[in-house]
Amino acid sequence: MTLVKLALKNIGARPGRFLLTSLAVLVGVALTTAVFVLTDSLRDTFGDLSSDIESGYDVAIRSEIPFGNRLTAAPVALEIPELVAQVPGVDAVQPRIIEFGVVPNTVDGKAATATAGPNIGVNWEDQADTPRLFLAEGRPPESAEEFVLDIDAAADDGFVVGDRYPVQTPAGLIELTLVGTFSFASPDENALVGAKLVAFDTDTATRLLNGGRGYDDITITLEEGADEAMVVAALEEVVPEGLEVLPREVLVDEQADNFNEFIDIFRTILLVFAFVILLVAAFIIYNVFSIIVGQRIQEIGLLRALGATGKQITRSIAVEAVGVGVFATVVGVGVGIPLSAGIQALLAAAEFGPDETSTPVRPTTLVVAVVLGIGLTLIAAIWPALRARTVSPMAALRTDFAADRQLEPNVVAGAALVVAAAVAVVVGFALDEWLYLLLATVVAGVLLYLGTARLDHTLSRVSMVALAAVLLAVALLADLRSSMLLALLGAAALITFLGMNLLSPLFATPVARAIGAPLARLGVPSRLARENAGRSPERTATAASALMIGLALVTTVAVVVSSLKATFADVLDEAVTADWIVTGDTAGPPTGFSPSLAEDLAALPELEAVLPVSWNQDAFRTVVDNDVRSSYSTDLRQIERHFDPDYVAKDESLMTSTGVIVHDDRADDLGLSVGSTLPVEFVDGVRRDLTVAAIFSDLAIFDTGWVLSSDLWNETEALPVQQDLYVTMLTADGVSEDRARDAIETVVAEFPQLDALTKSEFRDDQEDSINQVLVIVNALLGISIVLAMLGVAITLALSVFERTREIGLTRAVGATRRQMKRTVRVEGIIVALFGGLLGVGLGLIFGVACVQIIPDDFVSEVAVPWGSLVTYLIVAAVAGLIAAFFPARRAAKLDVLDAIADVG
Repeated sequence: MTLVKLALKNIGARPGRFLLTSLAVLVGVALTTAVFVLTDSLRDTFGDLSSDIESGYDVAIRSEIPFGNRLTAAPVALEIPELVAQVPGVDAVQPRIIEFGVVPNTVDGKAATATAGPNIGVNWEDQADTPRLFLAEGRPPESAEEFVLDIDAAADDGFVVGDRYPVQTPAGLIELTLVGTFSFASPDENALVGAKLVAFDTDTATRLLNGGRGYDDITITLEEGADEAMVVAALEEVVPEGLEVLPREVLVDEQADNFNEFIDIFRTILLVFAFVILLVAAFIIYNVFSIIVGQRIQEIGLLRALGATGKQITRSIAVEAVGVGVFATVVGVGVGIPLSAGIQALLAAAEFGPDETSTPVRPTTLVVAVVLGIGLTLIAAIWPALRARTVSPMAALRTDFAADRQLEPNVVAGAALVVAAAVAVVVGFALDEWLYLLLATVVAGVLLYLGTARLDHTLSRVSMVALAAVLLAVALLADLRSSMLLALLGAAALITFLGMNLLSPLFATPVARAIGAPLARLGVPSRLARENAGRSPERTATAASALMIGLALVTTVAVVVSSLKATFADVLDEAVTADWIVTGDTAGPPTGFSPSLAEDLAALPELEAVLPVSWNQDAFRTVVDNDVRSSYSTDLRQIERHFDPDYVAKDESLMTSTGVIVHDDRADDLGLSVGSTLPVEFVDGVRRDLTVAAIFSDLAIFDTGWVLSSDLWNETEALPVQQDLYVTMLTADGVSEDRARDAIETVVAEFPQLDALTKSEFRDDQEDSINQVLVIVNALLGISIVLAMLGVAITLALSVFERTREIGLTRAVGATRRQMKRTVRVEGIIVALFGGLLGVGLGLIFGVACVQIIPDDFVSEVAVPWGSLVTYLIVAAVAGLIAAFFPARRAAKLDVLDAIADVG
């Protein structure tokens, strides 16, 4: 108990160090808490929205889908509502239609596009007993010349009831009169969460949105007192095969699952950054406690001489670590809750996500915060705490004693741990899941280190880096799924970070002195800084390790992004032969537009050829293996005029409505050649025989590996109406670029959310979108770099404390305060540059490896942004200078006589 009190006293004696050390963990806990609170808030909001979307009915009838998603389901036939209305117990029947990409244009020619959600077109529900649309102004639409708009969209974009506006629909641009506004789900407020909603009468919606083919589903309200199970059974008796009858609760859960799938992805991405921050924090804590133990050798020796056991010494260090963890957890949770509200407000201001702000704190959030905050701190401090127990009572009598980090030699235990490491790797591969493989290989790295440490100290320092090299080689050479290869790369990176922290002290001295050599020419203070950095390789290496992680990740991202842009540029130069591309905002999810645009463009004399291209997720299933395939569709005969897919073989005569173009890998997998028959099943459940018209090898444009004829899709009444993803064009002979642009923009002006771009303009637009993502990623990773510099500052501050007497003697022989400041600042630069070189070097390796692992469909060119890497090193040096500011001031302010008299 006395040693526990001593540990608490040590915390209180140096509150500045305690707060700075806690800050590293606090930021990670706060961000993790904010992520959980934010995503739980989104779940609540979208859970309510799911209930609102599927409200006002008891039972629904819709088409069954053998595969794929509901958006591509076959429509329900027009005669079904009249059929089911005759079933006993049915009170009301309401057909429903929904279509994405329905956009009204404002009076000044701008598209009223939603930035925080989709643009949706629906039918006005006039048959439901409890409708979801509540009239706010005007009246409902009653004819093919009218539409209504949700109140937020009308207010945001200045729509006026009674005026006429062009509306973009799958059937083309239609000019209609706005006859009313409405709110969704509640008469008092609009519950659309960022979407914009347009409604037509049911007949008009059927014609404009579904091509007159049918309804998306039919909802049924039961008579009061009717037995739902009996009515459902009766409905199942009368509806044709291929339709299913479901209670409302099933659709609510299904809708919520769709939202939660997106939220889970969002949470995972944010948690990755939180994990990086916590990893950096762990290195800082390890470094701080290692230095603290080193500085307390004599104190610990005296405690041992007075009767304290090794366990008690370890326990006292652990108590300090728990104090850091508890403080960081409590404050981190306290900061994380308002931080989540701030992130929600920021996202809402950027028109992404709901405006509502709530901060639900679930037990899971608190448990995760405690495990990360306290658990991570204890894990990071456990090795320094174990070092403390190796201090003997004789250490109090010596000034040169160093705690021994080496484990006692034990060949049997060491061999057993090495075998366990090998078993962990085998188990990771056997489980055949990327997450299990990642965890198993990291555990294997720790076991390998502990095992080799029982065999040979130097071998243990090398073992983890060696394992990381093996995993990296396997990731580059093995024929595994991309997710497994990336998991191997992630494991290799994490094990490398841990291993370099152990290995880098072996070369920290020569590297630090080499880095400091140019600076040493600036005078005696710089030479002293160089010697100080090289004199304590353990401290220099560990302080630099946290910075190494942040810069390694930033460099990896920079290499991948640079390679992605280089790949995209090559694709445009080599695979795209068209002159113009019409497309929408490429930063968000792909949204289609009416095929009528391509028809109007084709009528322009300034253009020689126009090729619309559509994309269909889960378009069909190959019968031979039951695999579901996504596909592009276009005019197969015109592909070569606009693109170069690098045909391996083709037969122009087979490029008909039943033709299909296949990538050579898919063709090899299925044993296909030109002329082969390929039985497939579409989402309407009907099987068709397609004929392979061509085989191509370049996935740059048609990355799904499948291209259908657009005629096939359009001729099939049971399939949903297809919209275009983009349109490419060739300029007619003798027509200048300016003349062609004027003609194209005249047509495209009717779709203001679309842009007509040349190849070079399209490339620049894509690169701008990629750069925006890079800025966001680097901003999040930048938090870890800032924390890493905090670690450098703490290390320098502890170094100044440790060298108090040395600094006093240096001042006594004539060194000025200014020179002492320069010494500490230059040491900060050297330490930061050491971490920067390690980080940039490792990031370069992992970045190139990542590009090699990512399928060539996405990234096929390796491009290294050398200018950016040099910039990162300069930033590291400047950050080291900034981190040394306060430690340098403390060193300069030390009283000479007090410093010389210091014995600690």
